[in-house]
Amino acid sequence: MIDTLDSLTKELEKQGMKDRDEIQQKLHHASMLAFIESANAVMKRSTMPTPLYRFTYDSDSHNLQFETLEGRARVPKDNSFDMNMFDILVATLLREKMPVLVEGKTGIGKTWTAEQFAKTVLHRDNYVLLRLNNNMSNVFQPYTEGYIENGIVKIKLRKDQAKKVGMLIVDESNRGDTNQILQLQDGVIRLSSGEGTDIGMSIPEYNGKEWVLNDENLRPTFMISAQNPAATKDAKYSQTKRTDAAQNNRNLQIDMPNSAARSGASILLLDTNNGYHKAFLEEFRKNIQIHLGTKVGLDKLADEWSAIYAFATDPKKTECTSIKSAIEFMDMMTLMTSTNIKREYEIEKQDIKDWNVILRKYGVNFDYTSTLDENAQGVMILRKITQLFEEEYVPRDSTKVKKLSDAISTMRRIKKAFSSDNPIDTYADTPNYITVQDMACGYAILLHDKQDKHDEPDTNPVGLIDTVLKEYIDITGKYAQAIGYKKPFNAEDEHMAVYNLAFQHAVTVAGKVKVKDATDKKRLDAVEEFVKDIGASVSVLKRLETGDEYRKPLVARMIADLTTLAGFADQNADNIGYILGKTTGTKDATKDLLEKMSEFKEYVKLEKLKFNSADIYMQRLTRVIGA
Repeated sequence: MIDTLDSLTKELEKQGMKDRDEIQQKLHHASMLAFIESANAVMKRSTMPTPLYRFTYDSDSHNLQFETLEGRARVPKDNSFDMNMFDILVATLLREKMPVLVEGKTGIGKTWTAEQFAKTVLHRDNYVLLRLNNNMSNVFQPYTEGYIENGIVKIKLRKDQAKKVGMLIVDESNRGDTNQILQLQDGVIRLSSGEGTDIGMSIPEYNGKEWVLNDENLRPTFMISAQNPAATKDAKYSQTKRTDAAQNNRNLQIDMPNSAARSGASILLLDTNNGYHKAFLEEFRKNIQIHLGTKVGLDKLADEWSAIYAFATDPKKTECTSIKSAIEFMDMMTLMTSTNIKREYEIEKQDIKDWNVILRKYGVNFDYTSTLDENAQGVMILRKITQLFEEEYVPRDSTKVKKLSDAISTMRRIKKAFSSDNPIDTYADTPNYITVQDMACGYAILLHDKQDKHDEPDTNPVGLIDTVLKEYIDITGKYAQAIGYKKPFNAEDEHMAVYNLAFQHAVTVAGKVKVKDATDKKRLDAVEEFVKDIGASVSVLKRLETGDEYRKPLVARMIADLTTLAGFADQNADNIGYILGKTTGTKDATKDLLEKMSEFKEYVKLEKLKFNSADIYMQRLTRVIGA
């Protein structure tokens, strides 16, 4: 039983709350917000903020500006969202297994900031600081112990420690054993003996009567690494090796600037005493009481803090879903960051051509024949940007962008909550999804980190992001108008996405063919109407290409994906035709549409799992209809 959470639950019940899920959500929102504001208040007593990024997004022109602040605190600006080192630590802590690597010169505060954060939010027994050197590279050290058996030294796992450490800080991490660090980044430990475990703290759960720890549900250990630049970046650090590429693919790498000139003498006036965690707990007690409108004492808060920490920072409770337009934009960015855009473009066209041979019986021409001029200025700039990537864009980068965008979305939501008179209600009422704005900001950080050099002309990846964003939004907005969805592009409109609108429209048109049963020959008529309507969408997209070299790969990808959707319907005509044309029993047109779309998606999911299912359906239909 967790007495602190039980006491707060009883207070909420006295206030009239009875629903179990509602109580858990209210408590989580209150504890998370109290955690963040308390940590911020205490950290600012000892640690000077290090401004890192400014995002400025114009929701009218859909223009993104991304600035690396290099430690410079800026004057507040409308439509701008700033993130400092504290924001990054909090945002990544709230995400699932998102380790942070802070790289920068000696003495600028890399390890200090991480340690101050750890000693503020956790008891000394719940975080570990490892300082690696040439003689000590074993990052498993906190989790293992040695013993002698028959005169032989053996190592065993300390499973109690694996569930006790909430934060692990590794100083000079590029001196560590790569395999061990990879395991810790993935939240596991596996010894050479075969012994292993997941690492992290147990998260409390409410069973309807009391709060209990669930050892199967862990708040993953948060890993922060710090290191000097590699010798390839700064010759002064000749003994420092570059971080392994596999580690980089997992890390959010932050280049920490030297902000001494901006902070000046202010740093001398900060509090350098101890007792941060005690002060943090007092702040937390006060803030959560304010948020929940209670005076309950919480006498066991200090003793139960590890459980409260795990609950307040549980990544699953703050995870944001991606709105459909954000997924499409991400797909376009993934395509455009390829190191060989010409090759990828030709692949899209070949898939379209192959499907067109199969689908031409419907009297629709899906083929896309435009050519991409590799010598066009836009294509050459794109090539120049991607050539500066230390490693090419890989599937794991897509996962990292999703987590980054999720973290940015969460922090925007949190900062909006704190700017209101009622933070909990504001946070709860703000949609928790990732928009194209968040996705663009996530890409800005990722692609900036992938480049080793940032001072060459025409190589700023933000230019690429901004261009793809504008092209995608223009295509989507004009396509929506062309098929009758008469609304301007809105990043928070859940329907505003090319694939979603095309799918909805085709299902609606096909649904006008009424199919009585699974043997009715009109099934094929329904499929024909579906394929023809997808073909009509493809024709609109072709007209929207406008000869723009940047736009051609985006249009080709959209056409190839939608043509694959039409191809799937053709290849599974009997079943798809029945789904499209059958009567659902509802007279509500919207409900009828949603039911048919849902059944279509379920059918696709089941077909994709079959052994003989074509891989192209996995690659393309997953993003087209979210199945």
